[in-house]
Amino acid sequence: MHLGLKPPQDHVDQQGVRELSFVPQWAHTRKIAELKNTRNLDVYSQYGMLTQFDERIGMPFAWYFYGLHGNLVKSGQMERVLEAAEAGLIALPEHDYRVLRRWGDAPYGF
Repeated sequence: MHLGLKPPQDHVDQQGVRELSFVPQWAHTRKIAELKNTRNLDVYSQYGMLTQFDERIGMPFAWYFYGLHGNLVKSGQMERVLEAAEAGLIALPEHDYRVLRRWGDAPYGF
């Protein structure tokens, strides 16, 4: 496994609402290259590069987590994948699409 989680932060606010947050932590030791020069690529080529990125990491949808935490995948690349999936140009696994869609509705990062 190349992705772990730091110990969770558990907090209850004054209204009694509990918030539990996790921050991903990379477990690999080799250097991973940034996804560069995708601006002029068509969306299929960009998504292909993201798929290759996942293969190098050894985990599907890894590009999403690297987009949230770190600088190897940029938020603009994530937005472009979401737009392409919604336009029916690329097919994401349903769970991955829902995660990406929630991020698109309320972007966040670590």
